[in-house]
Amino acid sequence: MAETDFSHLGQLLTYATGCDARIAIWVAPEFTYEHTHALHTLNEWVSGKIAFYGVKVEVYRRANTTCLEPKFRRVVAPGFWNKEITLPSGAMSSLKRKCHDFFQQLQDGLPDARLFHDPVIRFDYTGRLFCSRKDGRIGYAVYLGGGNDAWVTFHIEAEDKIQTKEIFDRLSADSKYIEESIEVGPDPEWFWNRANGKLFSSVSIRRDGSINDPPEKLEDTLQWMRENLIKFKDFFDNRLEELLAAPAPGGERRE
Repeated sequence: MAETDFSHLGQLLTYATGCDARIAIWVAPEFTYEHTHALHTLNEWVSGKIAFYGVKVEVYRRANTTCLEPKFRRVVAPGFWNKEITLPSGAMSSLKRKCHDFFQQLQDGLPDARLFHDPVIRFDYTGRLFCSRKDGRIGYAVYLGGGNDAWVTFHIEAEDKIQTKEIFDRLSADSKYIEESIEVGPDPEWFWNRANGKLFSSVSIRRDGSINDPPEKLEDTLQWMRENLIKFKDFFDNRLEELLAAPAPGGERRE
């Protein structure tokens, strides 16, 4: 799947003006800085006459199925520009290739492919999310970008925001036990992120690391990430059935 290009931008403008459209929506798997900047500027120029939207499409697989389903993320809208999920200008291709090769190597080295679904690209191209086979809305994420942060995360995004926060709160109440039970290496940095106001919550560990590190350090980060991805899955998957079946507010059990 490729990022946006100038030919599609031209087609969008041609069709929108030819149809006298009031809304124009560009759907793509990746949006470059140049093209999101163009949509953002168009919205400023033609405010009130036509609205331009950029929508990023991602694909994930629900647990216990072979069906792929789309997930749409807004990148550009009138008065809105999500630069965090916009591919940077300049040396994007080199960094994107490094990330692709790194995560492919991580995936290829997992001990049993049946334990993990094929990952979904997250955080632009600097992360991957392996959906849990217990519930496809919940999963295990890894991240490594051009800064100095390497992450392994238990990503919680359940049926709705209320259930997501309930699951996080139940886990957070046992945070000391969980941190002692998962051996993630010396001097672990744990982060418990309830993410109030957002649809997800997360439990993560972090260490220093960059996709631009020399090969020997990058290999060490890869091993750390792979080992702890497996440990996170082994631990949290054992808790998921109980957590997802927890009573909803008012005493009713969730189905």
